[in-house]
Amino acid sequence: MSMVEKDIIEIKQIKKSYGNKIVLKNISFSVQKGSIHGFIGPNGAGKTTTLNCLMGGVKPNSGGIYLAGQKIGENELVNQKIGFMTEQAKFTEDLKVEDFIYLTGNLRNLPAQKVEARLRQSDLNNHRFKKCGELSTGWKKILLYFVSVMHDPDILVLDEPTSGLDPSYRGILLSQLEQVRERGGTVLISSHILSDLQKLVDSATLIDKGKIVYTGKKPTDIEEMYNKLVLKDKIKAKSGQT
Repeated sequence: MSMVEKDIIEIKQIKKSYGNKIVLKNISFSVQKGSIHGFIGPNGAGKTTTLNCLMGGVKPNSGGIYLAGQKIGENELVNQKIGFMTEQAKFTEDLKVEDFIYLTGNLRNLPAQKVEARLRQSDLNNHRFKKCGELSTGWKKILLYFVSVMHDPDILVLDEPTSGLDPSYRGILLSQLEQVRERGGTVLISSHILSDLQKLVDSATLIDKGKIVYTGKKPTDIEEMYNKLVLKDKIKAKSGQT
C-alpha cells in the first residue's frame, strides 16, 4: 500500500509574476498517486497559471515542480506521463476530426492502427469526417478529452473539463475519470462545478488571490469551505440581512 501514499505531483514554492503583477505567491501542494485531486478557486486566482507551469508552458520565477520525484525541466517526462486538457479548444477549425486525432497520435508516437482502433471505439467515430470547427462545444470537449487520454498517461490534468457540457456528457466524463483512478492513474482537475468535485475527488486544494488557502483531504462540504474561505468578506457584508 505504500505506493498509494506516494506523491506523484509535487508543487514546491512556486512564484510567478508578470511585470508587477504577482500571480502565484509561493504556492505548494501535492497530489497522491492513484487519487483524484480537485483544484479550486475563483476566476483570476491563479489556477490556469499553475496548471500551465505544471505542463511546462509557463516558467515559474522560482520554485520547482516534481513528477514522480523528478524535477520537470527540459526533458520529455511531461509529454510521456501527462495528458492535458485545456479549458478552451485550440485546433485548426477546418481540420477534419480524424486528421486532428491522427496528428496528435503522431506527436505521441502512437502507431496508426492503435489510433484507428481507439477512434472506432469512440462516439467520435460518427463525427470523424466533420471539421473541428463544425463540432458543438460539447463535442469539442469530448475530442479534447479523447486526445488527452489517447496515450494512456499516468497523470491527467484537466482545466474546467465539464464547462459547456450537458449533464449526460458530464456524467460520462466523470465516470471515465473514476476509471482512470481505478486503473491506478492520477487526476488533477480544476472545476467551478463544486457538486461534481464533491462526488469525485479524494483531496482538494483551494487557491485564492495567488495563495493556497486550503490543501488536504476532501472536506465534508467543499461548497461550504469555499464560501467560508473565499467569499468570507462578501458573506460578512450580507450577514446583517439574515
